[in-house]
Amino acid sequence: MREKDGLSQHMSDCLKVDPGSMVEQLVEQRRSLLGRCREELKEPKKETLLTALKAELTQEAETFLETYRSRYQSHSNQRAMDRARRDHAVFLREKDGLSQRIACLFVTPSAMEKQFVEKRRSLL
Repeated sequence: MREKDGLSQHMSDCLKVDPGSMVEQLVEQRRSLLGRCREELKEPKKETLLTALKAELTQEAETFLETYRSRYQSHSNQRAMDRARRDHAVFLREKDGLSQRIACLFVTPSAMEKQFVEKRRSLL
């Protein structure tokens, strides 16, 4: 889990695995660990130890997933904001380039304002 937690702190790594897939990975990891321990542990306290280990792994996974979901949402939101800023900058550069040509005289300031409002709505 520490490995997964470390990866989730980097945006590019975090966005590759959605929270649902992360749950599946953790369930499989827990199943594998419990299976291995089931084979290695000896009686008489085997089941007691397995139950305790399962509870511990479940608690750690729940704590991790809570943090992971929060980071995933934060990274997703940041990515959307960055994309909107980038699109807006491209739009402004395009309009600035057009306004330096004589053709800009065909677009009234009110029409330009309308274009800006429409673009802002599409970005938000």
